Amino acid sequence: MYEGALKMYKSIERLNGDPNPLKKLVDDHVNSVSAYLAIRQAALILHHPDDLSKEKSACINQLNQAKSHLVTAKGELDVIQENHKSVTQKVAELQKALRLACKEEHKLRTNIETQLTLVATMKKQVTEKEQAPC
Repeated sequence: MYEGALKMYKSIERLNGDPNPLKKLVDDHVNSVSAYLAIRQAALILHHPDDLSKEKSACINQLNQAKSHLVTAKGELDVIQENHKSVTQKVAELQKALRLACKEEHKLRTNIETQLTLVATMKKQVTEKEQAPC
């Protein structure tokens, strides 16, 4: 539409007229329409107070639900951490007991080997004495 006005200005000039008064009116009108459309667009973006209240209420509900989930998750985390601590302590105790049992097993194996050697020696002595003339 504004392009049509440019053609009219040129036509007025060809007829030796002054297009400036018309140009000023058209520019003022275009500026007014532009301002109106900008205000109208801004008004569409604005929300009614009731809508804002509903949105705020919905946000508060979502926030409260999130807080509730957070509290629940923290509680579950605390329980898991306590269980982990307990299991870690139990593992440490079992590892200590295993180390002691391994030491005891090694000691017993050494004693068994010593006793087997002693028994074999005694058996040999008994056999020699049995075979010796008395």
